[in-house]
Amino acid sequence: MRKASLNTLELKFDTSLANLYRYIRENASLILVLAVVALCAYGFELFQLNLTIDEEMHATYTAPTLDWISQGRWGMYLLNRLLLPYTIIPFVPLFTALVFHIMAALLTLESWSVTSTPDRVVAGAIYVTFPTLAYMYTFSTINYGVGIGFFCVALSSFLYAKNHGWKRYLAILPASFAIAVYQGFIPVLAAVFLVYLLCTQIRAERSLVMEILWIAAVLFLSLLIYYVVQRLILVLGVVPGLTYITGFFDPGFFQRYSRMVWNRVWTSSLVPVYSGNEAIYAMNLTGLRLLMAVSFLGLVMNVFRSRLSAFNRIIAIFFWIVLLILPFVSGFLMQFALSNRFLLALPTVISGVVMLGMLNGSWLFKLFVTVLATYCILQFVTSTNHLFASSHLALEADRLLASRLITRIEDAQAEAGMPPVRYIEVIGYYGRLPTELIPKIETFGASFFEWDGGSSYRIAVFLETMGLPRLAPLTLDQRAQMVSIADSMSAWPHKDSIRIVNETVLVKFGDYSYSQKAWICSSKQSRSHLYDKSFCRDMPK
Repeated sequence: MRKASLNTLELKFDTSLANLYRYIRENASLILVLAVVALCAYGFELFQLNLTIDEEMHATYTAPTLDWISQGRWGMYLLNRLLLPYTIIPFVPLFTALVFHIMAALLTLESWSVTSTPDRVVAGAIYVTFPTLAYMYTFSTINYGVGIGFFCVALSSFLYAKNHGWKRYLAILPASFAIAVYQGFIPVLAAVFLVYLLCTQIRAERSLVMEILWIAAVLFLSLLIYYVVQRLILVLGVVPGLTYITGFFDPGFFQRYSRMVWNRVWTSSLVPVYSGNEAIYAMNLTGLRLLMAVSFLGLVMNVFRSRLSAFNRIIAIFFWIVLLILPFVSGFLMQFALSNRFLLALPTVISGVVMLGMLNGSWLFKLFVTVLATYCILQFVTSTNHLFASSHLALEADRLLASRLITRIEDAQAEAGMPPVRYIEVIGYYGRLPTELIPKIETFGASFFEWDGGSSYRIAVFLETMGLPRLAPLTLDQRAQMVSIADSMSAWPHKDSIRIVNETVLVKFGDYSYSQKAWICSSKQSRSHLYDKSFCRDMPK
């Protein structure tokens, strides 16, 4: 009996392996195209060690960090512990992400039952190269997990689409893990299933109501499993709580200011993203809005050529609109703290929208969309490289500034004839204006010396990556005692912008920033000490 079971398992394994080999042979051209466009989009970043904001802190970690769990990302912690315990290295993290992302594109196309070669190439290339991916893939601390997360989303969709009955619930496991890697995959899951639903409706393959119920059950159970595991971790006391997540989400804010939030989502994110605005992509994607318009026209023609009832046609158009809004849903729940790196659903949405527009189209229409999409993909690749170059050049400028600072600190210490400094206090911040070569969009083009309004801790850690022994930030009360000394100093690059006081080096880039003043004045003792100097009088209590 046992031998028969082993033979059966061996037969299934051999069959699966043979099917995989056959799939690779049949889709070799598509795989090659996706690999080439991925290399064009991410090749520069792939072969560089480019420190991004927060990576300077991860560079000092000697073991996988529990911070992932405190952020509600227990799946990311498992990957950090089991796959890549140390991530501040070139090539491996992003390469891992791209391999899984390409596999995700292939699985997604299979789950949508896309068989036409132009449809597969266009949708797959958009899925891999859409520029907002750069905002996440620039972080080697998490990019490999994001690539695996995309694969888990695609696997969930594939298992759902290719199975029937209770076997569809197999889709729950990879979906839960994708959410555990990064909560931003919730709208990605909704998007990939919504595109699948639209495909089945246009082809008139499934009952709309039953399909919606099945999908809703899979998504709900996926969220439930993720939540139960996270609560179990909290009950066991592995981490004290989820302060990071709870600090972001505030659904009540949308209830109170729904009109304002919607206007901001519309004007600051949704319209700029779909119109190819320079504020998102560091260049104007002139072909994107035309591609979206043509794809919508193709969808309308497909819907009205289908055998759907009038009601279901209206529902299909409504779902298409919902699909466009999905990537921005978190903005309604997060007081509009909507960073571009949260828009993980966009590659799925854009590739799905274009694919739906090409579905069942004439060869002439497909040719036109393919040419237009090829132009857009070239712009996507250019945009992505422009963003990565901005990050690289900003880092080079920061390294130059850090080298000058270290030299000046060592000179000041030698002049003072004191033992090595142990503490650092940064006054103000060093900001650089954006240029055409180095645009500043979120973390791209940003300086370590300006982030958080001039963070002594962040700057100290960055200086450590340049060879300066670790300096500790002062306590709030100690910082308050340095205010009068800081007021008498000159700003960088004046010689008096660096001063040694006891065991502390003071670095003055300018006047205290708002965030620095807020931190110092958050201490009652500091506020009392500085109130007469008007330092804390204009700060909220």
